[in-house]
Amino acid sequence: MGKHLSLLSRLVLVSCFVVGLLAGFFDGDCAWGNEGKESKVTSSGGYSHLQSKVKKKGVVKIMVKVRTADAAESLLQKRDAGDERLIISGAQEKVIREIESAGHKPVHVHTFKYIPYIAMTVDGAALDALLSSPDVISVEEDVPVPPVLD
Repeated sequence: MGKHLSLLSRLVLVSCFVVGLLAGFFDGDCAWGNEGKESKVTSSGGYSHLQSKVKKKGVVKIMVKVRTADAAESLLQKRDAGDERLIISGAQEKVIREIESAGHKPVHVHTFKYIPYIAMTVDGAALDALLSSPDVISVEEDVPVPPVLD
């Protein structure tokens, strides 16, 4: 029976740790913390590229995809589409409040009405805070892309 309780207590401990990770209680200061940051950066060059931009210029322009329930607005009824825009707006505001309440000051913040993205310019600490947030799905460098006409 002692072995059984020991196994049960290990299972509870591991479960609590996993729930803590998913809830964002751990900020990723351990050795594998940067892997999570790397996986959220979708632009070419990854996290190290964004950090090098911050080191050179002090800030980097980024696009942040926030966590929402994804549903194509064209497939929603008129009332549901309005609800979807409210959900997107709420998720955007939550991420902005979260980063500002942590003492970071993003500039040139722009939210989008129909897509769950935020454009902003941030320093290295704010970038790391965004990447640690469970409400952020991905981050990419905001670079101008010229139009292509075929």
